[in-house]
Amino acid sequence: MCGVFLCLSLTATANDSAGTPDVSGTASAPAAPAPSLLPSDREPWQAAIGFKYQHLNAYGISFHNLGYSVDVTRYVNNWLGFEGGLVTCLGHSVPGGCSVFFGGGPHIVVTTRRRIEPWVHVLPGLMHMRLTQTASIGGPNAFGLTAGGGADVQFYGRLAWRVQGDYIATRYQSKFQNDYSIGTGVVLSF
Repeated sequence: MCGVFLCLSLTATANDSAGTPDVSGTASAPAAPAPSLLPSDREPWQAAIGFKYQHLNAYGISFHNLGYSVDVTRYVNNWLGFEGGLVTCLGHSVPGGCSVFFGGGPHIVVTTRRRIEPWVHVLPGLMHMRLTQTASIGGPNAFGLTAGGGADVQFYGRLAWRVQGDYIATRYQSKFQNDYSIGTGVVLSF
């Protein structure tokens, strides 16, 4: 039954297009534009720099880091982008160490017409840990994962203020560690 309706509708469409004269002469209709990966309502690039507090637990030592983060996101549409991020400490905490994380993954935005834009991201990558009070107990590099979200508050043109919180997972000495971070900073869209 569906096939019969499809055939009849194609026949009716062919009859309609054959019966209308071409008033444009020999000029052909403009071709449809090629699909674009550029977002239509937002700038395609976003860079953020900010301050982070991290609570970490590696090798049985619990410590915190104060540091900075740099993130770059390339949007492919209005709600999906791909983010690369770097988080590092400013110095050693006592007792404890210093960590550096580098990762990349999806950045998903809840698009609104308001000044506040919530988002989430998941960034698998590499965590490097350097402890200050102990000899090396294992390799300093391990799998790391940052997953969380936040909100960007637009305050002037292409500038926004970012507030975020993240879950941090690492795997040192064949065990998973569950940690967290909170941060804030500025975002520039271009």
